[in-house]
Amino acid sequence: MLPVDTLGDSIGPRARISTGRPDTVDHDLEVFPDPAAVAARAAGYVAGLARAAVAAGSRLSFAVSGGQTPWAM
Repeated sequence: MLPVDTLGDSIGPRARISTGRPDTVDHDLEVFPDPAAVAARAAGYVAGLARAAVAAGSRLSFAVSGGQTPWAM
C-alpha cells in the first residue's frame, strides 16, 4: 500500500500519494461533488499555469482528452 497524507481543504478531501521512489512523480488527488466543480477547478489550475508561463516569458501547451468534462472548462 502506498503512503497517503490527507490534506483537507475548503473544496473537499484531498490526498497526496507518494511512492517514496526518486524516479516517480507525486500526485495530489482532489475529490469534487460534481463535474461542474471538477471543470471549474481544472480551468482555474490551467489558467494559473498559463499566467505563470506568460509572466516568465514562456508559453504553455495544453491538451485534454476524453469525456465531456473538459468542454465546461
